Amino acid sequence: MCGGFPLKKRKPEAFGKRKRVLVIDDEVELCSLLEAVLTDEGYAVLSCCDPVEGLRIARKERPHLVLLDLRMPKMDGLQVLQEMKKHDETIRVIIITGFPNISQARDAIRLGAHDYITKPFDLSYIKAVVRDALEPASWA
Repeated sequence: MCGGFPLKKRKPEAFGKRKRVLVIDDEVELCSLLEAVLTDEGYAVLSCCDPVEGLRIARKERPHLVLLDLRMPKMDGLQVLQEMKKHDETIRVIIITGFPNISQARDAIRLGAHDYITKPFDLSYIKAVVRDALEPASWA
């Protein structure tokens, strides 16, 4: 459940060869917005408002990219990032936060985050950052 709304059930094979993106943010509206915007961009998008459930989904679905909120109940984004990297060192994670902090940004990058974005953000910027993170050249 995500803020009272059930997650959409999709089979991984329904995603085809599209890049898989997972959004984990405790704000239901932001999850829905990012899911809609990134789906329109051609990505296979899942969203979740619970960090523990997000970890489970990441392990099962193996997304190419995760957009991860920093401040959430149960686990913060840095804890989630650490757990994800333990199970898949290659997973790309972009931290998003409404409470920017240089120390946390440094920690996120040190723990393997691809990028650190502050809220509020422009949707065209998010599209560009996601596109850049999923470009083969950025994997070198």
